[in-house]
Amino acid sequence: MRGRGPVKTDEGRADVAGEMLDHAIVIKAASAIEPVPPTVSWLAAAMGREDYSLREIEQVIAYDPVLTGRILRIANSAALGTGAPIGNVRAAIMKIGAGRVLSYALSGPLGKQLQRPVAGYGLGQGVLWRHLVASALAVELLDGATRVRPPAEAFTAALLHDLGQVVMAQFLDPKLMHLIEIAKEEGLSSREAEVAILGVHQGEVGALVAQEWRLPDPIVRAIAYAGTTENGADPLYDFVHLGHVFAGRIGEYPGMPACELEIPPEVAERVGLRDEAVEPLLEKIEERLGEVLRLYG
Repeated sequence: MRGRGPVKTDEGRADVAGEMLDHAIVIKAASAIEPVPPTVSWLAAAMGREDYSLREIEQVIAYDPVLTGRILRIANSAALGTGAPIGNVRAAIMKIGAGRVLSYALSGPLGKQLQRPVAGYGLGQGVLWRHLVASALAVELLDGATRVRPPAEAFTAALLHDLGQVVMAQFLDPKLMHLIEIAKEEGLSSREAEVAILGVHQGEVGALVAQEWRLPDPIVRAIAYAGTTENGADPLYDFVHLGHVFAGRIGEYPGMPACELEIPPEVAERVGLRDEAVEPLLEKIEERLGEVLRLYG
């Protein structure tokens, strides 16, 4: 993990040199993040295979009473619309969608960790959690608003795309954060600023955590590339990026640089997102976020 060297600052001021983080220490901190419950790991492993079946997912969930209750509660919530009450796991999975089940399975155990203040990034109680939930909801609502459908993994990847901040915050003192802010004022994105100052960005660290949890490879890669649109033709990265942007647009991440609030034209073109669809989507995301946050208390 090596940085790009000094960051050029305002004219007349001295260049700011980065302080590279020790790779081994960061990996150790990522590995120490509280593990997810075994049921969630089994579910992730099953869904990581291309040939997984609905019956297999149903069996994994059915043996976990807490997860079963959570999935049924979500399937019957007002947030997912009206209809006949759902009383079994299979019907709940079919209503929620198998691709989103892993996200909801992760939401419970991760909620407490991600609702804590992330002081290193200047985020108060619950701010990171709300941003991640809003990002995932944005991906969910983009389904039908774009020409390309979001991949099944996009919802979970959006929910976890800033997970690395929980680890990185342990190493960010006020001096380092000041240097990163200077770099962002010079026009760098958050990702570029972290690489320039620290030699590593939070997406890479979040991917280490996701690997430790044995999440499917596409989700790990999407987290690693969070914050950049230079990922080829895979729509998974584009939808995760759009989730981040939309969550920032509704104010669920104070301090996001202006450059990160813009929808890259190349991304909009690749997925088929029309300009006139943006404002209605923002209103729907805000509404759904309120419903989901009430659901999770």
